[in-house]
Amino acid sequence: MKKRKLGQTGFWVSPLCYGTLTIGPRQKNLSLAEGEALIRYALELGINFFDSAEIYGTYPYLGRALRGRQADVVVVAKSYAVTAEEMKRSVEKARQELEMERIPLFLLHEQESAAKLRGHRGALEYLVGAKEKGLVGAVGLSTHTVAGVRAGASCPEIEVIHPLY
Repeated sequence: MKKRKLGQTGFWVSPLCYGTLTIGPRQKNLSLAEGEALIRYALELGINFFDSAEIYGTYPYLGRALRGRQADVVVVAKSYAVTAEEMKRSVEKARQELEMERIPLFLLHEQESAAKLRGHRGALEYLVGAKEKGLVGAVGLSTHTVAGVRAGASCPEIEVIHPLY
């Protein structure tokens, strides 16, 4: 699988991102061993880009599968946190369960409009500070709407927009 350069980072990322929602408790509910095996198989095939979210319950699968390989992968973590305190807990949970000192991409989950993004301002400000401290690599949002993409594009703190395609 041919990898592509991720922005100006110099890091190469697989063109295919492995979404972990389906393996976790909200869908297939695989055992940790089964989920770990699937992620390791993806790694063997050259995939080094993984999408996850706090609500998916899949951080432990990734943490186990990526042990010792965290420097070689890009993991997306997402949270529905609204306040800075909620986001702080979300970031720490992700760091602990993913077994990563620094989460490469951390997103506000499902930001569907400018109003919703404004309502999550505290969480966004926490992420910006976490980036300055080296706890996260890039800050962004995920969305299922064009209005969410537009809101993210007009917000200078948002570096990554992760739309549903």
